[in-house]
Amino acid sequence: MSERVRIHHSIVDFQEQTISRDGRVLPVQGKVLQVLSCLMAQQGQLVSIDTLMQQVWGQTVVSPNTLQRCIAQLRKAFGESSQTQNVIKTYPKRGYALIVPVLSAKEHQPGKALADDPPERGSAATTTGFITKAPLIPQAANQWRPGFIGVLSTLIITIGLALVTVVWQQQSAQSAPLPQLQLQRQLTASAQYEDHASYSPDQRWIAFERFESFCHSTVWLQQRRDKSELQLTLSPQQFSGASWSTDSTKLAVISNHGCIVPHHPPCWQVDVIALNSLQPAHPAATVSKVGGCEHQPLSHPVWRDDQQLLLLRQAKDNGRRHLVLMSPDNGQLRELFSHGDLLTFVLQPDQTMMAIAHTGSGHSELLKISQQGELLSRQPLDYQQQTSAFNQVKLHLITIAQNHQQLVLESDGQLFLLQPDGTLRLLPTPAGLRLSRFAISRSNAAATLGGIDLDIIHSDWQANKLQTLQRSPAFESQARLSPVAAKGAQQLAFVSDRSGQNQIWLVEGATLRQLSHFDRPVKINGLIWARQGQSVLANVNDSLYQFALDGQSRQLASPVRIKYLHQAVTSEQLLIEYQHEFQEILALYQPATGQLTPLHAGQFDDARLDQHGTLWFSDANFQLYQLPASARTAQPLVPEVTVSAFTIANGVLLATTKDGRLLQLDLQTQSATFKELPKDRNLWISDADATQILFNQKQTMNTDLVEFNW
Repeated sequence: MSERVRIHHSIVDFQEQTISRDGRVLPVQGKVLQVLSCLMAQQGQLVSIDTLMQQVWGQTVVSPNTLQRCIAQLRKAFGESSQTQNVIKTYPKRGYALIVPVLSAKEHQPGKALADDPPERGSAATTTGFITKAPLIPQAANQWRPGFIGVLSTLIITIGLALVTVVWQQQSAQSAPLPQLQLQRQLTASAQYEDHASYSPDQRWIAFERFESFCHSTVWLQQRRDKSELQLTLSPQQFSGASWSTDSTKLAVISNHGCIVPHHPPCWQVDVIALNSLQPAHPAATVSKVGGCEHQPLSHPVWRDDQQLLLLRQAKDNGRRHLVLMSPDNGQLRELFSHGDLLTFVLQPDQTMMAIAHTGSGHSELLKISQQGELLSRQPLDYQQQTSAFNQVKLHLITIAQNHQQLVLESDGQLFLLQPDGTLRLLPTPAGLRLSRFAISRSNAAATLGGIDLDIIHSDWQANKLQTLQRSPAFESQARLSPVAAKGAQQLAFVSDRSGQNQIWLVEGATLRQLSHFDRPVKINGLIWARQGQSVLANVNDSLYQFALDGQSRQLASPVRIKYLHQAVTSEQLLIEYQHEFQEILALYQPATGQLTPLHAGQFDDARLDQHGTLWFSDANFQLYQLPASARTAQPLVPEVTVSAFTIANGVLLATTKDGRLLQLDLQTQSATFKELPKDRNLWISDADATQILFNQKQTMNTDLVEFNW
């Protein structure tokens, strides 16, 4: 740890045991700084009271009030109070979190001009756009004699120099050091959830959403120079991102009333926010709805130079997203491009578009599309198992190596340079921070910091007593009980990002250890125990891996990209989910022989096979279905319920429902019973055995916006 760090507006000196702010130097006790060190080690995440007491005082018996006094001294030194909580956030009866970045004392200071700040009006420097064009053909150094030969010689030399320049630029772009994201400052630190940041083209503002709940958000502006904020929308709705017009005077957002009026047909609509005045004392932002109510999902609004809006619209019949053009004057939509399923696109300075389209079977292509919607080029993407092909993705455009334009692919919080041949090159991001939904400007990037805290809870079959098994500020998920107890000790495997990225962890009695050791971020879609209980299987970046309990691992062969690993049906067969064309397929797979046996096609959330050969699955609408081995058509469960998750144990299907109940369905008699679960626990089922049920418990955490420079 650095001896001197900057936190918010203060300098912390661990060697001198002082905190300096506004020219004042305050001495701080050693235990207070130890508490701060613990919070810094888990920056942005909750550190429990028990953890702080153990790490700072160890076996010494002290009152919890001692910890409260240390927190109070830190707040006083940082110039805040328990009411403001701009630096340290209190989670009542649970713990504390340091919610601002920790910077080297030599890094950017508040008030210093940002690298991406626009010049003041009247200054000599001017902003010319997203990318500054460099001349490709340099001036000839010598003046040649006039005449045809001289002109021809000059032309040949000029063309040669131009070719050399182009080749040099391409080579330098490929060999140039990767851009590095350096944490610069925290943009927001409220008790609510901030997300979906976007930079204005003139670099003066950042638009973002502030959430009261998943269904209710409002659109805000923050001035980059002094971080002053302005609320643009008043009535909470469900918005999805903001797009700036090229002159920075308007924002386009998409609103949806699906959560607010759930019993009405969903309605997507484009809202245009005109920024008439941005004075905090006299704001004049007017919101107008464009066009009518669309019953097909809209997303990804992007302004063109001609003030037309590009959007993605999802088709009703097959769910694929097509590129459409909207006129803000009358709201009329015109389909522009309908090749494959468009996942994301970015507009280039010449108004052509680079897009990623899903082409079925887990494959994607990089497309170049003209303004008129013509396909100009296509290049298959090669993920090389660096990320899951089923992740949500987003394209960005940055400038590196002498103004060379470079595409960046964002996938599950990771950034990759997208090479011309369709391969990916991982861009390093600060380790240990849970980052997502990046926004990129000329030399800065904003991202969402934080996320959901997920814990593992267990209870008896009546769910009478809920007890925490694994508690941390991390995302603990996919908890699975071993089918075989080891020397009488309960074995439990689960996925967690507590070490900074997803790893597989193993609990044996009172012992916790890390089973996997991935050296890069991975997506784990499915974790199960082998039937004999001597190993666990995982779907890592769409490929099967087996992990022995001694830590040895190996990759298993698979003829398809696996979307999800659901179950070990027998010692040889696995229930997997993959994609054929644009359909999802549930199938039995035998890794030893490579045999793949399709069972059912559709859109799935979860799936299990019972001991009678009946396939149970929940679809994309969370409706539960059964498909007996002898039947051709799946039947919905009666009475109809929507489930968040389910599992099968001891001849009983156990499910948590969307309305907060525990369903127990006897598979032999088809009789169903329901039990109310605590409404404030946010529980959904993970696994069960003969004596206990495992749940995941969702603990909502604060998300804030942070800014980096390249």
